[in-house]
Amino acid sequence: MLAGPVRLVLAVECPCLTLGVLGRRILALVVGSANDPYCTPEAAVDFAERWAARWHPAGACGHIDSAGGLGPWPHGRELLDSLTRL
Repeated sequence: MLAGPVRLVLAVECPCLTLGVLGRRILALVVGSANDPYCTPEAAVDFAERWAARWHPAGACGHIDSAGGLGPWPHGRELLDSLTRL
C-alpha cells in the first residue's frame, strides 16, 4: 500500500531500484508510444520486461512528456492511479 500520492515518474533505468536493494515489491508501469522518436515500442517492452513492470501501449502519442502537447491527459492519470489499485 502506498503511503501517499505518487509524485515522481522515473523514465530512466536505475540499477539501484532492484528488489534486492529495496527488499520489497516495486509497482511499475511502462507506458510507451507507438511513434516516440526517442524510444521504440520494442525498447519500451524491453524496459518493462527487465523491470518486471506492466506494459501499456498508449498508441501514437509521440514522446510522452510535458512538451508533447498531451495536456492534462486523463488516460495517463488513469494509468498512474492504477498503480494504487494493485
